[in-house]
Amino acid sequence: MPLPSDESLRWIVTRLARLRAAHGDAFADVPLVEPTGAFFPDEFRGDLPSVGCLLRRLISYAPISGEVPVEIGVLDREDEAVGRGGGCGSAGCGSGAAPGATAGRVEELSDGYRVLLAPAVAGHPDLLVATLARSVGTIVRLEAGEPAAGDAESEVAAVTCGFGALLLGGAAVWAKSCGSLRVARATTLSVDEIAAGLARFLLVHGHPESRCRLHLGATQREALDRALDWAASNDAIVEALRDQPALLEGGGFSFEPVRGPLFRWLHRRKADRRPALPRKASAPQLTEGQRRRLDEARALVEEVFGSD
Repeated sequence: MPLPSDESLRWIVTRLARLRAAHGDAFADVPLVEPTGAFFPDEFRGDLPSVGCLLRRLISYAPISGEVPVEIGVLDREDEAVGRGGGCGSAGCGSGAAPGATAGRVEELSDGYRVLLAPAVAGHPDLLVATLARSVGTIVRLEAGEPAAGDAESEVAAVTCGFGALLLGGAAVWAKSCGSLRVARATTLSVDEIAAGLARFLLVHGHPESRCRLHLGATQREALDRALDWAASNDAIVEALRDQPALLEGGGFSFEPVRGPLFRWLHRRKADRRPALPRKASAPQLTEGQRRRLDEARALVEEVFGSD
């Protein structure tokens, strides 16, 4: 499977840059949240209170005040689930053509937020966690004064919060449908688009990619490998995203072609062998008295030589 188009990649980079440029301090030391007991130690019983506890745990890793009230609920319509289209109601049943908003949504309340989930999503851990992660991304945007915009924007925000591995896990899930296996999605962005954002996040923050691979299926691992090759081949954009994200907000940049690890290693070796250029010494700063005496000396020289 090829990488997303340059247009899609540029959209992802500019959205990541926008959040980092406007709210860089909030995302300075975010962790890479993994689907492990270390990050989610609470007992999960599959009921709504357990889902609410899971949501609060995610919020604790995001740059959101713990005092913001957030409720959890269920969407009213049974067909508002991943892969809308009827069938047995499982996560894998349906067309899979309407992910994102059909998996869940966030409602603004007078004093907080309400997260509503589709019943089919709640029945699968990867789909559930990805939907909750995107919901937290929506709340982060709203709390930061950013427009909610849409599910794709919220998923970029979730990646910026460190939830990229959780989103990637819910972007392509093999699940049973009526008599067969089908791929279900709880995300609006594709597997490769989320992997592209996650690869940038890993390189910007220095998180080891091996920690992600432990929790990903074959489809997600392949997408992440492609995205990491792409990100490593465009290290100048990674550096700008880390140090000067405002430069990337306008999207006026182009991408380098993807190169393999050997080419990148040779390129780095060549760059390391270049001698460092000495900095040009700056002129010393003169005091007012020194400048006056220098002017007097110049005038004297001109007077002496001018008299010959």
